[in-house]
Amino acid sequence: MPYKPSFYVISKTILLGAGCAVLLSGCPKRLDVQGWIPDQTAISEVRPHVDNKDSVSQLLGTPSAVATFNDNTWYYISKRTETFAFFSPETTEELVLQVDFDKNGSVDSMKRYTLADAREVPIESRITPSRGKELGFFEQIFGNLGRFSGANGGQGGGGPSGGGPGGP
Repeated sequence: MPYKPSFYVISKTILLGAGCAVLLSGCPKRLDVQGWIPDQTAISEVRPHVDNKDSVSQLLGTPSAVATFNDNTWYYISKRTETFAFFSPETTEELVLQVDFDKNGSVDSMKRYTLADAREVPIESRITPSRGKELGFFEQIFGNLGRFSGANGGQGGGGPSGGGPGGP
């Protein structure tokens, strides 16, 4: 004979589903914007081979980042994410403006990158081993008890009155 759920089980399931729907409907999407990309009119005012670092800084503001090994490349970075309830944030928009300067400090070129240009970088999961002994929880807590006894039978430290370099 097949199992037939009772009216109580069905109504309980419906009430639970409706309760979850009501709770989740009270959670609006949270929109976060990080960084700043200047508007298109400010970007269009930058003239290659005419403007220099100072004029670009006045037009576009301070860059979000400067290239690590070449301070003649500036980046203006912006990222927009949406988070719904307890789920992980989802990146909806990402913009990067790269401004390259020549050796004299004048603008050489400008490039725009979007989320479509992004590449996934795999994170390395290997761990570099460290030398020595790995201490457990209690060894870390109680490992130093009794280790700090001075040469005078545990009295004194290393200060002026404790027999240290400046003491008696």
